[in-house]
Amino acid sequence: MNKTQSENMTGEPSPKLLRFLMNLAHSLLIVLLCVWAFLLYYVGRPYDKTFVAAVFQLFGGRALGVGYGFKQGLPPSFMFFQVALVDFILMLYIYPLFVRGYQHLATMPMVGSYLDNIHKAAMSHKKRMAPYGAMGLVAFVIFPFWSTGCVVGSVVGYLIGLPTWLSLSSVTIGNIAAIIAWIAFYERLTEWNEHFAHIFLLIILAVAIAGFIAARIRHFYALKQYSLSDRTEQKGDATDENNTISGQ
Repeated sequence: MNKTQSENMTGEPSPKLLRFLMNLAHSLLIVLLCVWAFLLYYVGRPYDKTFVAAVFQLFGGRALGVGYGFKQGLPPSFMFFQVALVDFILMLYIYPLFVRGYQHLATMPMVGSYLDNIHKAAMSHKKRMAPYGAMGLVAFVIFPFWSTGCVVGSVVGYLIGLPTWLSLSSVTIGNIAAIIAWIAFYERLTEWNEHFAHIFLLIILAVAIAGFIAARIRHFYALKQYSLSDRTEQKGDATDENNTISGQ
C-alpha cells in the first residue's frame, strides 16, 4: 500500500491536499471580495452592509450573520450565498492549520485564543461523535448549539479519523441545512414581530460577546499556567545540571 492510500484510509490528509485547500480558500475569498465590490459599485444599498454582516458572522456565527443581514434588508438568497461561502472559506483556512499543528499558532495574540477555543470544543465532542461518523457530523453542524459550526465540525471529523473529503463535505451539507433553517426562522420571526426579531438578534450578540470574553480569559490563564510550568521545568533542569556538576 502506498503512502497516499494509507493517508486517505486513516483520515490524515497529504501536504498536497492541504495546499489545495488553502489555495481554494484564497480563490474563493477573491471571488467574494469581487462580488462585494461589484454590488457596492453598481447597486449600493443595502449591499454596503455585506462586509459588516460577514464580520458579525465571524464573531457570532451564522445565526448572527443571518440576523444582521435581515435587519439591514439584504435578500435571503444573497444571505444564503454569503453566509455559506464565508463559513466555507473559514473552514478551508482553519482545517489545514490544525492538521499541520495549531500549537505554534495558539500562542499568538487574538488568533491564538480563537484557535485554542476551537481545539477545546472539538476535543470535547470527539468521543461523543466518533461512533456516528459522517452522519453524526451532519447532525452536529445542523443543530444550533454553541461551538457546533462547520469549523469545529471539520476539526472533529479530523480528530475521529474521517477522510478529509468526507469530513468537509459532511459539515458543508450540515451547514447549508442550518443556514436555510436560520433564514426561514428569521423570515417567519420578522413577519410575526419585527421588534422581537431585533431583540433576539441582540441576545445572540450578547451571547457571542460573553463567549468571546470567556475564551480570552481562559486562554490568558492557560498561557499563564503554561509559562509557570515551563519556568518550573527549566529551573528543575538547571538544578539537576548543577547537582551533576557538583557530584563530579
